[in-house]
Amino acid sequence: MSEELLRGAPKLRIAANVAVGFDNIDVGGMHEAGRRCDEYPWGADETTADFAWTLMMAAARRLAEGEALVRSGIWQGWNLDQLVGTDVWGKTLGIVGFGRIGRAMARRAGGFLMKVIYTDAVRASEAVERELKAEFRDMNALLAESDFVSVHVPLLPETRGLLMRRHSTA
Repeated sequence: MSEELLRGAPKLRIAANVAVGFDNIDVGGMHEAGRRCDEYPWGADETTADFAWTLMMAAARRLAEGEALVRSGIWQGWNLDQLVGTDVWGKTLGIVGFGRIGRAMARRAGGFLMKVIYTDAVRASEAVERELKAEFRDMNALLAESDFVSVHVPLLPETRGLLMRRHSTA
């Protein structure tokens, strides 16, 4: 939320985010203008996991690439090997961040008989791991073993660029 947007919305009193955190809202600017910020982080857990699952399936099956090919006018017709992509079924899903949304992803993975591995700052209880058939890994092992990686951490200074940096095994 930019300064320009705040000036253009003089009646705005509160900005509410249906997510965790405020990385998309200028909280300082809102407070300086005498306006509030609030979040509703529990309302969209399942919806967010559904959307993440949809994106994973679309990437696996090269959906956007196929759609672009059809729209380009170049496509000559279907053949068996064209844009097949890869199966999700039976693969390994690595989940970075095993909070509410990460666990919702793990539940969905069960329907595809995927192996679920996860990493998080705080390891889940044995009961949660057993219920979701999820195994803890450090980041390096998770990245090495996963066919798909789904990231569900808040954007904080310590998580910015998380997948771009080297991770120690110690």
